[in-house]
Amino acid sequence: MQPNLSNQERLASVTAGTLTFFQGFSRPKTTLSYVQRAAGFLLVVRGLVGYCPVFRSLHRRPLHPPHNIERSIVIDRSVEEVRSILDEGDPLLHETSRKIFPITAGYLLWNLQLEPIGEGRLTHVRATLSEQNDSFELTTYLSKSVLKSLADTELLRIKQLIESDGRSELKA
Repeated sequence: MQPNLSNQERLASVTAGTLTFFQGFSRPKTTLSYVQRAAGFLLVVRGLVGYCPVFRSLHRRPLHPPHNIERSIVIDRSVEEVRSILDEGDPLLHETSRKIFPITAGYLLWNLQLEPIGEGRLTHVRATLSEQNDSFELTTYLSKSVLKSLADTELLRIKQLIESDGRSELKA
């Protein structure tokens, strides 16, 4: 049973459940008060566990990071040139041997890996979702196609800026 509720939904469920549960005790003992207590209890459990069977029946996907997403692009510059441009502006991170560069696309952290191709004249840039992303931040509503599109857009922007030698624009 994988969680299918976000942190906000869990908090709302526990809060609403607690209020509903205690309101059931403030009523006279009737069938409605027992139903209200039971509903409140179930909402609290739902929030604590992070799983909702109703969402499951509606085919809402579990919240887990789709780390198997990988996108790539070829840049018409050598690995050294691409690495130099990506490292520019951050002297603390400047390393000539560095192979992985973090970027953000869609407010998510992605890792870029650089590999030389075409006798070293070109660079194959591969983007993968970083393990540092919080699984609950990868909300249920973002499909793999949306994540791929976000990465493709950012890679294309980086490619255009590097190939046009727009070093100062890259940080924007």
